[in-house]
Amino acid sequence: SINLNCEHFFLKNVFIPYSVSILPYELGQNTFITDYFLAGICVVLLCLRGFASPGVCPDRCDCQQPQRLTCANRGLRFVPPQSGDREEVLVLSLGGNFIGNISAVDLGSFTGLVRLDLQFNQIQSIHPRAFEKLYHLEELYLGHNHLSEIHTGTLQPLKKLTVLYGNNNDIIEITPGLFDTLDRLVKLRLDGNKIQSLQDSLFKDLDNLRYLHLESNQLQHIHRNAFSKLANLRFLNLSRNKLPALRGAPTFSLRRNFKGLVFHSVGSPAGPMGSGKLAQVLLGWVAMCLAPIQVAYCQTANGNGPLQASRFTSTSDQREAQRVRRRGPETLRG
Repeated sequence: SINLNCEHFFLKNVFIPYSVSILPYELGQNTFITDYFLAGICVVLLCLRGFASPGVCPDRCDCQQPQRLTCANRGLRFVPPQSGDREEVLVLSLGGNFIGNISAVDLGSFTGLVRLDLQFNQIQSIHPRAFEKLYHLEELYLGHNHLSEIHTGTLQPLKKLTVLYGNNNDIIEITPGLFDTLDRLVKLRLDGNKIQSLQDSLFKDLDNLRYLHLESNQLQHIHRNAFSKLANLRFLNLSRNKLPALRGAPTFSLRRNFKGLVFHSVGSPAGPMGSGKLAQVLLGWVAMCLAPIQVAYCQTANGNGPLQASRFTSTSDQREAQRVRRRGPETLRG
């Protein structure tokens, strides 16, 4: 290994030669060790520390905060090379760079990560095994990249994940089984993509999901059971999509603890079942079928403002509603 080679080199070529050839000499009763001998010891210690320590800071990164590795906005085109085990790193920030892909080994040594930020890069692909050792990861931010898909199984090891941002990418379809095993997920952002439809049981394992953002996509079809397994869903944003008029039976099978809806259709034609009427019909269905629901914000396509706004009972729900009212559905940020 590098550590043993380094130690062997300096012990053989620095430490031993100087300690033997330049012997200590005596002045009176005191024995002094030469400067060369001390220099050899210092070099050995520095070498061992530099290569053996798992806390070595990669080039162009900031390691001043304990357990946090900050490499954001550094012009990086790839994940910094690993040097030793980085299990002690809990937060890794790589946002605002030019990283194009995440390989199977890029994150292999960061086994203790709790938060990983890869936003605002140029990521086009993520290897299916890229996250296989991130067993403790709780927050994953992949927003504002160029991802067209995330392969089934890529997220499977992330059983502790609570927050997932996949917003503002180029995702067209959510692959079946992508969210399997993510039963601790609380917030999911898929807004700002090109998703056209939501099939049955896509979110079937997301028992604890509370906030789901699907605004600013190209949604034209939502299966009537797409949200039926989301037992704890409290906030759903479907604004800025191309959903047609509601016909026949209700499209959504939501639970009674659902508290917030943001709806704003921009693709429906004007007329009796245009976007404004569609929103009213949806609100009417909500009021009839889900009596306890509290609608946060519902805007017509012509921008006339909210059709109905109600109070939320929890602080987190209030924050979501305030973000929508303050910035508008199309500019919502988590």
